[in-house]
Amino acid sequence: MSKRLIAYVHGTLNPAARFRIEQYVPALAQAGWKVSLRPQRPERPWDIDWGHPLLNVPARRLGTLVRRANRRRDIDDSTGFDCVFQNRDLLEGRFEHEERLLRRNPRVIFDFDDAIYLGSKAEHVGRVCTRAAWVVAGNEDLASFARRHTSRVTDIPTVVDHTPYPPPP
Repeated sequence: MSKRLIAYVHGTLNPAARFRIEQYVPALAQAGWKVSLRPQRPERPWDIDWGHPLLNVPARRLGTLVRRANRRRDIDDSTGFDCVFQNRDLLEGRFEHEERLLRRNPRVIFDFDDAIYLGSKAEHVGRVCTRAAWVVAGNEDLASFARRHTSRVTDIPTVVDHTPYPPPP
């Protein structure tokens, strides 16, 4: 019987999504894991252009509301999974989304590969690190921040599979 992993990422074109989880999906499948990749939808509502400035503001607000509803549904779906992979914060830098996720499924692996804890997100990221079952950091500086909040930290640098990019002769 295969194990089930749900993975929350910001978008399908996001480098962190591609290099921190997506490139590992085939290996996870080979190891018996079924992965459900959940990007935010719509990915970037602020990129919506309806052709007129007066229409863009309501379109962006609508995009944000749709993203929130979709992400809440994704979080509710996490209950039946063996493991949750969360790349960065879930949505809008508001801890209420992580709080909801942790109530649904405490088996959260929190992954980050950028200094997202700098500035106004320090408390938010620290709280996620404290509550996560495990934290995966993209380098030692990030892992050092996470270790201020938990001992359950592993430093796994971001790597790129070079096989699709053969060097020229």
